Amino acid sequence: AKARARAHIVEGLLTALDHLDEVIALIRASESANTAKQGLMERFELSELQAQAVLDMQLRRLAALERAALEDEYQQLQERIAGLEEILGDREVLDRVLTEELTEIKRVHATPRRSRIVADGIDTDDVLAGGSTAGFEAQDVTVMVTAGGYVKPLPRRRATPSHKHAHDPLVAVIRTTTDDTLLLVGQDGTGYRVGVADLPVVRANQRGTHVGGLLGGGPDGKLAGAVALPRSAEDVTLLTVSAGGQVKRTAASEFTEARQRTLQAAGVKPKDRLVAVLLCREDDDVLLAHDQGLVTRFPATEVRPMGRSAAGVAGMNVPKGAAIVAASVVPGGRDDVEVVTLGVDGTAKRVPAGEYPAKGRGGKGLMTGVDALAWCGAAADLHTGGEDAAVIRPVDLVEAKRAGRGGELGHPVPGPVVAEQTAPEITDGAA
Repeated sequence: AKARARAHIVEGLLTALDHLDEVIALIRASESANTAKQGLMERFELSELQAQAVLDMQLRRLAALERAALEDEYQQLQERIAGLEEILGDREVLDRVLTEELTEIKRVHATPRRSRIVADGIDTDDVLAGGSTAGFEAQDVTVMVTAGGYVKPLPRRRATPSHKHAHDPLVAVIRTTTDDTLLLVGQDGTGYRVGVADLPVVRANQRGTHVGGLLGGGPDGKLAGAVALPRSAEDVTLLTVSAGGQVKRTAASEFTEARQRTLQAAGVKPKDRLVAVLLCREDDDVLLAHDQGLVTRFPATEVRPMGRSAAGVAGMNVPKGAAIVAASVVPGGRDDVEVVTLGVDGTAKRVPAGEYPAKGRGGKGLMTGVDALAWCGAAADLHTGGEDAAVIRPVDLVEAKRAGRGGELGHPVPGPVVAEQTAPEITDGAA
């Protein structure tokens, strides 16, 4: 529209220059500017805008070089108008041009975030910086994610994270930085990508922020788990596990390179649900456990990488009435890594991972000695020295109070009670 308007004015000026002597005589003979304008419009068939432009034209425009400049401008305007009409007439060309121009606008005008959104009443001293990508130095944080979709980031310099909402159990406690992106996965297989730097900071005793408030819409049901997406996705896959024993691996790059904030992370069969979300590498082993006390272990390579929408393959033969309650990764398939098991009654013990040798996927598993299993997982950071262990169970984050108290017992032997737990709160999901 602007090009057409300018071409219209230039066309009027060129018309006036073509009849310069007549134009000058008409203007000199007119009693007023309005009379001159009307005379120009009638004599040379100019529009009101063109006639006004002729009256406003400076005397220097009468020079030969100025006329040549007007002719060049008019020619360029005609070419531009033709080009714009071609773009508007071809949807494919229009989409390409819009993409190019918006990309350039983003490059030129993108500026680092200079403010943070925090919950009402929070001291600004408690606010996390936005990470190096926003012009700040990245900070180490611990992010707690609940089954109900609440996310709570805490600076790692603060006290040990705690969670006291038994009705909304934790599904993940992630050590990460403000430069990273979280992938939260619902029990229905829907994934939600959230930047750690975008998480409003709350106090340690507060519940956190619901993911729906960050994305303008969140999970309809519960979350199965969450991970921090790796910056280098080479050889890293996302492992999803369902209550019915289905397992699936998907290249992490399918999530790190995705543009959508909400996307499908896994397919889920009818009457099934996801219970665990983990990251694993090709040389890792996968450990699965169901609530009737059996554990199976198999190499991650037994599950070939699949697309995001796939439901996966059978990872464990789960008997009728049972459900997978825990999944874990044995780093590098090492047998010296310890496996911690927790019973519904609060009993806990640890055994070397070698007590559960890796076999093919789809097996029934080996007995743990715990009839009603609440949680089971590889603890790569536990050693015979008896370090404190922090593990996630469906109801809460539980400090295992020196898991070494369980002793290095054989896998069918129950361990001592290290944490009180009531059975009704365990049936909801798994870490």
